[in-house]
Amino acid sequence: MSDQRHRNAIVHRCLMALGVSSILFVGACDKVSCHSGTSEAGAERISEPESTGWVETSHLGEFIPKTARTVVFARSLATMTEALEFGSARLPKLELEPARQAWKEALGVDLLASTSLEKLGVSTTEPAALFYDRGYWVVAASLDKPEVLAAALPTAQDDQPEGAKSTGVEVVEQDFGSMNLQKLTLEDDRSAFVAHDDTSILLAVRVHDSALSSADTLPDAWLPASVKSRFGEDGMHRKLLRDMSPFGELVAVVRPAAWLANRKTDGHAGVLLERILSQTGPIGVAASSVSLDEALRVRVFTPGNPRTPVMIRGLGQAEGDIPPVGGLVEPGVLGAFRLSVEPNQLYALMLSAMPAARRTEVDAHWDRLDQELRINARRDVLENLRGHAVVVAYGLDREALEASDAPWYLDLAKLQATREAVLLPIKEREPLEQVLNGLTTISKGKLTRQKVGHTLQYAWLDEGELQWAVILSDEHLIFVDSSVAFDHAVSYERSARPLGEKFEKIGVSRIFDREDAAGLYLDTASLASILAEAGQESSTGWVEPFRSVVVTTRDEGSMGVTQIDLEIAPE
Repeated sequence: MSDQRHRNAIVHRCLMALGVSSILFVGACDKVSCHSGTSEAGAERISEPESTGWVETSHLGEFIPKTARTVVFARSLATMTEALEFGSARLPKLELEPARQAWKEALGVDLLASTSLEKLGVSTTEPAALFYDRGYWVVAASLDKPEVLAAALPTAQDDQPEGAKSTGVEVVEQDFGSMNLQKLTLEDDRSAFVAHDDTSILLAVRVHDSALSSADTLPDAWLPASVKSRFGEDGMHRKLLRDMSPFGELVAVVRPAAWLANRKTDGHAGVLLERILSQTGPIGVAASSVSLDEALRVRVFTPGNPRTPVMIRGLGQAEGDIPPVGGLVEPGVLGAFRLSVEPNQLYALMLSAMPAARRTEVDAHWDRLDQELRINARRDVLENLRGHAVVVAYGLDREALEASDAPWYLDLAKLQATREAVLLPIKEREPLEQVLNGLTTISKGKLTRQKVGHTLQYAWLDEGELQWAVILSDEHLIFVDSSVAFDHAVSYERSARPLGEKFEKIGVSRIFDREDAAGLYLDTASLASILAEAGQESSTGWVEPFRSVVVTTRDEGSMGVTQIDLEIAPE
């Protein structure tokens, strides 16, 4: 890119930044929450559970130590196994099969099938828990028929399931009585445990290298009489579980800082990771679905870490309402993203996330632009944006995807492989017109300007091919990066209108609600097809099971709430 084109592209990047780069920050830094369903119509299919105390009243929390990284409670064991079976079959990247196969080897039990667990005398109608602790996945459930379990468990004298060898049955004395514990060692030296009393059972299998010490080969931290702190003794864990229980048949608490504590990242990325982890508290997830053949709603809570300073205290509020987006957002679009924040606060956040050298470079670009245009470009751009940004993607550039070394989702988030339009409501037209007129003057004929009706159109042409364009009206500007997006923008200027019936039906209209801070719609079925055609079949694992995704996020009191509605694709 020539110096001249590079300078002119600066404004293009600045105009895009408020509606684009923030995609990366909202997911990592905003407060979140989620549900199950796909639409306004979907809301009729997916009902909210009414009971609010089923997690707190379950005795299974007694088994879960504070060291657990992830804890999942299910309203019933049957609900849990159905969800795990769905995850194993449709989302192989969850890697549930190793634990499933380990248990089949150890006891001939399929942890993902409630009928199989019933053969051990386990109740499939009572609540169940699943937690990860120091290399082990552990299922905790209620015993319905302890005598059935006693008959089903192998002893040291019995023939063991193929691929397993028993170290015998060990009785652990506790103040309240005893729990029978059996340890099985698989052929690859992985350990599996079965612990039970007359009312409860623990099934544990090691799937990663264990951090248990030699003195802790018996995982007594999982037993109720352990002197070690319980997961539920933490006030934030308790609050999350209490707040989530009305919203799902499955609720979970995840500790991202614990999962990522040993991850090593060099340079500025490492500094950012450390800052984020220090301010990331436990994340809560609630999921519900009437039928996993149709829809799933997830609600995620991220209250942050109350013991540390907050890197992001809030991104402020945008001014006014979002204009109608029908005409830009139409059937066939790949996706749409909406963000509403205070522009200067978002800009400050973006700068704070950059390395020092990059921040210096950005400041130098602004200064150079000011000198050449004889204006205050940063002020004239940022001060005249209302803070709403609507990004509409009409497709992906297959050649750009194939040429990029970055993961597809980063290319998508940074709009590096998309064909998009960016709608930015403005306060005053004149300052932005001066910036664009100045760029036109110094562009040596590559940036053209023409008046069309009530708008001004600025188009950057390279060898007769449109590279990008800006359409400026009294109320907004629209940036486009392709002829396809330009045609949609011109059509929108002729006739802006509300969203069509199709989008109302699947709930896309919610991402433009006034109360929400951000929203996203993604046609995941089309995205999966595009990725497959681009030779990235291995990258479709997280999107292929779904037809579409609608995400909205808003503040509810001291906590942010993000609702994710997933429409399930047929198998």
